[in-house]
Amino acid sequence: MTIKITEKQRQGRKPVWRVSIHLKLADGRNERKEFNRPRSLSRRAVTQWAKLKHADLLRERAAKEVAKDGTFKRITFSKYAQRFLKTYAHRKGLKPSSMRAYEDSLRLHLLPAFGRMQVDAITDQHLDRIRDLELAPGTRNRLLSNMSTILNAAFRERYRRTPFRATSIKQDAREPEYWTIDKFERLLAVAPSLEHSLILMLGGFAGLRVGEIAGLRRMDVNFRRGAGGALHVRQSVWQGQISTPKGRRSRVVPLHARLRAVLERWCEGLEAEDLLLSKVDGSPMTHSAFKHRVRVCEAAMLGIPTSDAKGGVHKLRHTFCCRTAA
Repeated sequence: MTIKITEKQRQGRKPVWRVSIHLKLADGRNERKEFNRPRSLSRRAVTQWAKLKHADLLRERAAKEVAKDGTFKRITFSKYAQRFLKTYAHRKGLKPSSMRAYEDSLRLHLLPAFGRMQVDAITDQHLDRIRDLELAPGTRNRLLSNMSTILNAAFRERYRRTPFRATSIKQDAREPEYWTIDKFERLLAVAPSLEHSLILMLGGFAGLRVGEIAGLRRMDVNFRRGAGGALHVRQSVWQGQISTPKGRRSRVVPLHARLRAVLERWCEGLEAEDLLLSKVDGSPMTHSAFKHRVRVCEAAMLGIPTSDAKGGVHKLRHTFCCRTAA
């Protein structure tokens, strides 16, 4: 852990926050620095201070190292991006979807803007080229975050003299889209098949993401667990590749009574390793196939062409969260 914050009681003196900052230097050495902050500050305020202090300490150490021997390796952003993609996935164990996101960000935006620049020459001001793009604020912030990650990796490998922190764009909180309880019931009522009903319920009654629905197997359904049965969500599918769910953790979800009734019918004849929902050849269904089935139901509910329906599987997850909070 880079930063550790604990409350420290001191005999005869006021309690303080003890901030322990661990530094991993460019040459592989580790250092630890400890500071006291007033207990009157909130933990959140102390955490923000510690993050800034951590960045300052890294910059100071880097400056001292460069002043000492002046060694750092020059490389263009384009060439370092290739190195980053080849080594970062293995070193950090990024999921396939995350690697694809980096590849797309580099190909579409970052390399055209910064490819010919020296990695060490890029500053936060240069990133105004990203901030000025006609893209949604969330998309621009993701690009800025990707740049920070790449340039900080370059710093650790001594391709930059200083670490990097990009200033993000402020954005308004966005209300998630969901179906009300009444509309969700109407959605279930027009489902044209048991398969459509199962997809709607896995999202709306269990809160599963589309990749988690695609990765569910018969062995993940336990009708005896808990009061009414449970789903063990332990894998996710993205473009045919199987990995762990978001957050890299499995979880157990209690079965809604109506979802259990559908699953009892659906699971008849399935083997333990069989996917609950799959193509004819047994391979995972695509995300677009799940989205299409949800939109078929929405179109039937609204009386519009399927091409005009806008809902998707993640909207079902938002619907589940709103049902739970209600």
